[in-house]
Amino acid sequence: MKLQKQTKGAITSNENYYLDIETTGLNPIHDQIITIQYAKLDKTTGKKLEDLHILKSWEFDSEKSLIKQFMVESDIVSSDRFSFVAIGYNLSFEHKFFSHRCAANSLYPIDIITRPHIDLHPIAIMINSGDFKETTLSAFTNKKRNGTQIPIWYDQKNYSDIENYISEEFAEFSPPEKSEEKTVNINWTTVSVIGTLGGITFAAFKIFRKLKKDALE
Repeated sequence: MKLQKQTKGAITSNENYYLDIETTGLNPIHDQIITIQYAKLDKTTGKKLEDLHILKSWEFDSEKSLIKQFMVESDIVSSDRFSFVAIGYNLSFEHKFFSHRCAANSLYPIDIITRPHIDLHPIAIMINSGDFKETTLSAFTNKKRNGTQIPIWYDQKNYSDIENYISEEFAEFSPPEKSEEKTVNINWTTVSVIGTLGGITFAAFKIFRKLKKDALE
């Protein structure tokens, strides 16, 4: 008996997107989403295929409108689970915020974790000998600032500072245009990272592509 590949429920060609958000705080029950930023990435190299899209709450009349616009622009709530494969750093943060803020605004839930996604934070933990300490994005890149100032900037309406921070973070997350080796110092070890996080991203992409190939066979 010859077995035939089932087409029903087959994995379609995935589209990979950098995804990040900024918020007014760390509590998704009480705090709100300030910005949603995303960009399509090359599935092989991790390099950006388009400019970063930044949806800014100060350009909308409500948080609900901000989230709805993200749903319209992206395929994040599509029935095709591979139409928007989120790639980020510690995506559980985005998942929790989207889950609570969608519920608070009576919106269809945006699900990050149970959809196909690539979270680079676990890879950073493995590089750091399994230790969770000092595994922030700042520890693995040349990122000069963290996001603690964002709620302050937001309250002061320093929106340009927020946008600059977002752009800098995306630049550090993405592989450089030209491959170059950088050495990143962490408290207990020195890790040689090719193209900042580019090498890590490329490794994650290769693992993901193999899993998808195995699923199709």
